[in-house]
Formats: sequence, C-alpha cells, structure tokens
Amino acid sequence: MQARSFGAKKAVLLSFFIVIIIGLALFFKFFYKKSVATHKTFEVSKKNFFKTDTITDIVKYIKEGDLVVFDVDAVLLAYAAKGNLGNSIDAYNKRYILEAIPQYLAKNLFEKYFDIILERAYKAGVSQDKKLFIQKAFKSYIFNHVVGYTYQIFGGLDFWEKYITSHYVPEPVEKEIITIINNLKRKNIACMAITEKGWKHRAQELLEKVGIALDAQHSFKKQIVNIPKKDEELGFIFRNNILYILLNKKIIKNYVASKGVVLSKFFEKSNYTPKRVVFVDDKKEELMDVLRSMQAKKIPVFGIWYTAMEKRDCNPQKGPQKKYRLYSLSESDIKVLNYYLPKDWKYVDFDIDEAVKYILKELKIL
Repeated sequence: MQARSFGAKKAVLLSFFIVIIIGLALFFKFFYKKSVATHKTFEVSKKNFFKTDTITDIVKYIKEGDLVVFDVDAVLLAYAAKGNLGNSIDAYNKRYILEAIPQYLAKNLFEKYFDIILERAYKAGVSQDKKLFIQKAFKSYIFNHVVGYTYQIFGGLDFWEKYITSHYVPEPVEKEIITIINNLKRKNIACMAITEKGWKHRAQELLEKVGIALDAQHSFKKQIVNIPKKDEELGFIFRNNILYILLNKKIIKNYVASKGVVLSKFFEKSNYTPKRVVFVDDKKEELMDVLRSMQAKKIPVFGIWYTAMEKRDCNPQKGPQKKYRLYSLSESDIKVLNYYLPKDWKYVDFDIDEAVKYILKELKIL
C-alpha cells in the first residue's frame, strides 16, 4: 500500500510539473513574440536607408509630401582654410585633420628625440641589442602619453575657432545640391537643415554664400525657440528653416547631441507631423539615431547615408595602392598650419625622464 501511495503521489507531482512547464512555455511564447514584434518597430531595416557618395542619387528617394532634412557639415557644406600662399586645408568637420595632426607630431617627436632617448636607455643599463624594443616602447609612449592629448587640444573649440574656423571658406560638398534643392522647392517639397553648430555660427549666411537657400514658401515661417530647462539636456532654435541644436552645458559637456531627440522635440513644439521624413547625414550612427527616433514617434522615415566627403581629394596618394590618405598631412596642409599656428606647434613638450622610465618599465628593467 505504501509503495502504491508513493507511486500515486509521484505521478501527481509529475503531472503537476508537466502542466507548469507547458504553461510557462505558452506564456513565454506569447510574450516573447509580442516583445520581439515591439522591438522590431525600433529596428532599422536596410530597406529604410540607402548609402551613396553622389548627391544626385537622393532625388529618386524623395516624393511629394516629404520633409527633407539635411545635416549641414559634410552634407551641404565643406570648409577649407586658405594660407597666405593660396594653399588650402580641407578641414571638413575636423575629422581627418584631427587624426592627421597627432600622426605628424608623433613623427616629429620621434625623429627629434629618439637618439637622446636611446643614449639615456643605454646609460640606464639597456643592452644595445634592444634598440628595436626601445624604438617600439618610445613610439608607444609618444602616442599614449604625449600625442594622444593633442586631440583634445586641437579639437577644442577655442583653438579651432582662433586658428582655423575664422579663416574658413565654405563651399558645397557637391555643386549639384544647389540645383537639387531649388528643384525640390519648385515641386513644393519642404527642405530644412539641422546642425550642431551654435546659432551664432551663421549657418544661414554660410549656406547662402555658396548659393544654398532653404526658404521653401510653404515651410515653417515662424521662429521657434526652445531653451533647455535646468533638468533638460537638449533644446533648439529654429530660424529660417535651420534647426540649431542647443546643449545644456550645465548638465552635459562632452556630448554628441541626438539629432533624433531634437527633431522630435521640434515637431512636438511646432505642432507639425510630416507625412514622411527623408533624413540625409554623413554619419551612419547619427542617421540611425534619427531613424529610430522617428519610428518611435510612428513617423514614416527614410535615411540617406551620404559619404561624398570620403572621396574628396584631401590627400591624394600617388601609386595604385591607395587613393586617399585621410590621416596624413599633405605639404599644403602643413603650410597652412605653419601660417596660422604658433611657431612651436610641431613639437609637444614632454618629460624625457618620464619617457625613459616608461621604456625601462616596458623592458622590465625597473
């Protein structure tokens, strides 16, 4: 009897666990499907964006009723700073130049100081057959402890505006954009621009200087100002069809503003919901940000990842190996920088003793 009773209890418990397992399986199946479906509305499908390096390609993706939003830098405008001898530096968005300058400084420092470092290392007890190791360790020290900080120095707004921005000569990334925008306006298709440049940077003036006018007759005619509140990170000023992003610098300092968040705020504050947004940007991550933000608001959206700046002839390299050296300074670049920057800009101060200590530590002598 006891054996039968135990067997019956075991069967009941087994049945109970089977029911629970089936129930959990059905529960997760239902809610997982629901959660995946919800997630998919915020995923960016390849059908939702297109990559091109030719501005005329965008026309076939724009239709009646669209709102076309252009990023300013590297989409509408490129910049060059001219030197006293007519040399120019293609300083678009500071990108390649900020990568190229540290490389150039590192080369200068290595060439100037390596013999001194080598002599100090030998005196500290490093054998002469370790020359290649010393060379490698010194280069590592330059990049990790000296030149790396120059990105912040040369990337700082005060430095850039003082020596480079004030000498900018704007030009369209591709001249065809002027005709494209004019044709869109004739078709009554709304166009506007968005920029992280502060409104004091005169984006409208720079655009008009190269012949780009975003004054579609039916577009927003009023100015909208949305200063971020104390607890808000982002705000905007909308003026003459240009949306200027405002950062609350009391909350955030080193921050890439979300164009998607600002664009959503703008639509909300202006009581306007476009039939569809076509967004054109040169940075894929910012393009994806806008696409996700529009999808979250259930606003139809199509993105164009525009990469024309990558093919601009910044630094043509001779030979069949590589078309462009985006991260090295050309002779023209150096002439312009020599013209604008302080005389000693090529050499960054560093402590030679600290460099030797670093090398000895790397060689495990200290």
